[in-house]
Amino acid sequence: MKNILVVDDSPDARNLLEIILEDHGYMPIKAASGEEAMALLGTFKIDLIISDLEMKNGDGHWLLSKLKALKNAPKIIIVSGDIRATEEYILSLGALAFFRKPFTLKHLMDFVNSVF
Repeated sequence: MKNILVVDDSPDARNLLEIILEDHGYMPIKAASGEEAMALLGTFKIDLIISDLEMKNGDGHWLLSKLKALKNAPKIIIVSGDIRATEEYILSLGALAFFRKPFTLKHLMDFVNSVF
């Protein structure tokens, strides 16, 4: 079973992704910030990260920069409702993909499934 780290400061968003990921046979692990996510990387084998962009205590930009410095870092999908963020910019920071909120869960899960 693949471990997917869901990073979002919204409990509702984390819980929704947890349910969807479990329904697709993945093991979701949840974090409320980039800092919490980095701590969990030392505890769990993480196969993929799905992270919000705008959060307190280590946002998606911060998390992307930290992952770049790690050897064998997991791939990361960024999701955001920030209209200033562009796919080109997010991918240039090292993200595997960028999904603008609102997105369909089917589209996200089709992409996640294609990663594995």
